[in-house]
Order: sequence, then C-alpha cells, then structure tokens
Amino acid sequence: MRTRCWMFATLLMALIVAPSHGADSNSHSHAGHATGGMTLDQGKKWHTDPSLRKGMTEIRTALAAKADPIRLSTLPAAGYVRLSEKVNTSLSLIFKNCKLKPEADAMLHILLARILDGAAKMKEETNPAEQAEGASAVAAALAEYPEFFNHPGWQPMKKK
Repeated sequence: MRTRCWMFATLLMALIVAPSHGADSNSHSHAGHATGGMTLDQGKKWHTDPSLRKGMTEIRTALAAKADPIRLSTLPAAGYVRLSEKVNTSLSLIFKNCKLKPEADAMLHILLARILDGAAKMKEETNPAEQAEGASAVAAALAEYPEFFNHPGWQPMKKK
C-alpha cells in the first residue's frame, strides 16, 4: 500500500510541477482530473490514521496562521510560497506514511489532489490575488475533509 501511495504522490507532483504548455491544444490541466465526487464508506466517514491526522492538522494550522493576511490581501507573494512549502511538507508526510485501506486511500487522493493543486498555485503564481485562489482551494479541501473522514478533534477553519 505504501508503494501505491508513493507512486500516486510522485505522479501528482510530476503533473503539478510540469511546465505549462500554454494554450496549446495538447495542454493538460491536472486540476480537473482528480476532482471526481467523493463518497462515504457505506454512509460512514472513512477511517484515518495518525499520520493523516497529523499532516492534515499541520496544513490547517499553517493556513489558519495566514488566514487574516490572506483575507486582507496583505500576504506578499513570498508568503504564499512559504505557505505552499509548509503544505507540501505535510503532504509528503501523509504520502510517505499512508496506511489506509485502498477504498479510503482512493477518496483521500481526490482530496489531496485538490490541496496539491492549491499549493502549486500558491507557489507558481506571482500575483498574490492568484496565489490567494490557491489558498482558497486548500481551505475548501480542508472544509470538505471532515465531511468524509473521521478525524476526532478536527477543528474547522474559522470563517470571518
């Protein structure tokens, strides 16, 4: 199972950091591929493991620490890059220590792809307004996470 998680993580990272092909008819956007509908486990939330809970909490904490500057449009471009690096470090922890059942893992990968896409936008864009869209994508995935995954003690982001 670990090998499958690493293979998926490597594939996602390669797609995200691959150079853009502009408006070429062969261009490929990863954003629309891993966003299929998530489902529950026969009506119940999917189980989580300690590394998933730790990584998701770290992502939430990093984003929450920058919520006000993001909301007020005062976070500089370099701040978004640092935030994306924190998010990617936590994602690496999750991928490296993945121990979920295959079905839960598949649902998790849909969610993590959204976070990866948001982190990539924060890192690669140079306009803070566009970087803020990446942060919003991460926040949206974090908001969706507790709807599908059982994470005792999860604290949602505060809405202002």
